[in-house]
Amino acid sequence: MFAEAGGKSFKNYDNDPCLAEAMSHDPEYAVDVRMKSQSEAEKHYLAYLKKEDIPSFQRANVYCQLGVLYTTCASGKRGEKRDHQKAERYFKKVLELEPDRIGRATVRARTMLCSLGSLPLEELVARGLDTYEWISAIEVDEETIESRVLPNRPGEKRPDSLVVTSLMNSLPRIERMVARNTVHHASSLADSARVLADIMKRFPDKQIATFAREELNKRADKVADAQIDTLGEEQRVKKEDTSSPGTGKAVGTPAHSEPNKPDSGKEELQTVSVNATASNGRGDGAQHTVLPVAAACVGILAVAVLTIAGRKKGRPM
Repeated sequence: MFAEAGGKSFKNYDNDPCLAEAMSHDPEYAVDVRMKSQSEAEKHYLAYLKKEDIPSFQRANVYCQLGVLYTTCASGKRGEKRDHQKAERYFKKVLELEPDRIGRATVRARTMLCSLGSLPLEELVARGLDTYEWISAIEVDEETIESRVLPNRPGEKRPDSLVVTSLMNSLPRIERMVARNTVHHASSLADSARVLADIMKRFPDKQIATFAREELNKRADKVADAQIDTLGEEQRVKKEDTSSPGTGKAVGTPAHSEPNKPDSGKEELQTVSVNATASNGRGDGAQHTVLPVAAACVGILAVAVLTIAGRKKGRPM
């Protein structure tokens, strides 16, 4: 998105052979993909900058391309590496040459300087806020853009309409992206709540203040949810602590001594005997009767037999 600001307004307006050679190796401009080379492009760009008659806007364009070579255009497949320190020096040169005018080079340089991953978070936030202040102050209308746009060539009386249109379309989106990125970085700081509140004070009526407020609100919601979860867990634990699992007896209550019970085996046998007999009312459960009951029945039968025998013996034949 940052690259689209102003379109590809970098032109070799006088067909300089040194600049043409540099652009033939620049991954963003090379026609032959086999020619793409970080080192070759840098070498020829630096050679071009040694010329004295290059206007500031064109120098800014070249320094921007040098910075891009060591950030987004660096390709591991070609054996190239990113070098944020070198890129930072190149991007800063862009803004030294063109601190006020608006164009692809100046917008890219500012946005790249506030997104270099090698920087500490505090520095990224500070640069992001400065960049946001600059870009959000731009009146995105045709008259303003035409009066501040970087030209394509020396002596240009009226800017390229395509460049103006591209800037008008891309600047609001870039402003939004800078705001999002800056709030994201700020939310990762140790004192993020304070920094987000400061952003709201610094830009009270800007989009970045809305994003900062949304982030603080999300945090408040998370804190509230966490407090609710904690309270629910405390209540659950407290409820579990008031009763032992599965018995309903209070935890910590002294156990009452139980009266001595008969041997569980005998108790079970007696219960089975009674239940078996009572279940049908006919004594079918007698087979389950305990041995003492069976012995008593045998004794009663023996007495009856002896009595009958005595009576028979006393009768006359």
